[in-house]
Amino acid sequence: MAYQSILVNLDMDGINDPVLNFAADLASRLEARLIGFAAAAIAPQIVSADGMVFDGEIIQMEREEIGKRLKELEQQFTKQASAAVSCEWRGGPGEPTLLLSEFARAADLIITATPEEPSLFNPYRSVDLGSLVLRAGRPVLLAKQNSERLAAQTALVAWKDSREARRAVSDAVPLLAMAGEVVVTTLSKEADIQMKESLSDVAAYLSRHGIAAQTEILKQSDEPGILVEFARSIRADLVVAGGYGHSRLREWVFGGMTRSLFKENRLNRFMSN
Repeated sequence: MAYQSILVNLDMDGINDPVLNFAADLASRLEARLIGFAAAAIAPQIVSADGMVFDGEIIQMEREEIGKRLKELEQQFTKQASAAVSCEWRGGPGEPTLLLSEFARAADLIITATPEEPSLFNPYRSVDLGSLVLRAGRPVLLAKQNSERLAAQTALVAWKDSREARRAVSDAVPLLAMAGEVVVTTLSKEADIQMKESLSDVAAYLSRHGIAAQTEILKQSDEPGILVEFARSIRADLVVAGGYGHSRLREWVFGGMTRSLFKENRLNRFMSN
């Protein structure tokens, strides 16, 4: 099991040097091909009470700005990545989340950066992380802010016996194999036999891939912040988790582990769905 190709998302308006270096370094270590990506779309025309407002000059200016920025990002990607790994460029005009989800067919893993200003999210120029995890059909590695290398000295697997968590553990094997220490943990107020067997099976699965893993049950309620606190306590650099174990609507309303991890920009987070 190995990653043969990695797709890195570059933000139209963000600082991309860290995530590009992060992805190029990981691709080099894994001997994988690196695919660069960026996209942006023109926002829909404004609708007023009198009808559609159409300004062809403004639309043309936006189209030209997008084309210019995409060319700049392609040049930046080629300059930084080609010296270290085999690479190619994808992307272009289009809605970023949709286009990145489509191009995921060409890769084993997607890497993207933590948004610098989540409150300023623009769906026509930035990728929606929740939608990406749900739609891409590929694992997503969300690099911690300003990180240029995945150290992964300690990796934490957030285990819950669900389809999403099983997929995440399987997809993360190449990264977990790089870690010096792997801890598989679950949150539960009661450590029953079934839960212990579940953790034991995960550890045995990893062992068959040459990965030695410890297991631990956190006797806590299923609170989103508990996992992040535990990750910090063991100095984990990477957290592996299934995305949206509950419905996305429930996660949006009540918080949820997935949303909590999206916000934690001091950790590298690996998610599958």
